Amino acid sequence: MVATLGRGFLSSLAPSSAANFGELRKAEVRRKYYYEAEKKRRADVYAFAIYAEREPTRLDPLDIEAWEFLVLSTPELERHFGSQDSVALSRIEAVTKAVGYEDLRARVDEALG
Repeated sequence: MVATLGRGFLSSLAPSSAANFGELRKAEVRRKYYYEAEKKRRADVYAFAIYAEREPTRLDPLDIEAWEFLVLSTPELERHFGSQDSVALSRIEAVTKAVGYEDLRARVDEALG
């Protein structure tokens, strides 16, 4: 399973350079009112989608060329970030390189092994 989490540098309130990805570990819902107590990462690979356009006049989230993707397998996340529930974009960028949409599938396949 591949989990995708997205962020952008621009928002309607103010530009942000401190993007953060949360809820990387979740409790599993087994039935309507029952949750597994243990929080863990539920995906095999995480693709962090970054809308990288920083110029407000060129804002177009449908422009696939404006997106970058950082891909990490669950073992890589565990090795670098342990049991953290959230990780700052800058820390993710320190351990993997961003790829464009055209290279996303190859990078996900590589992460899956």
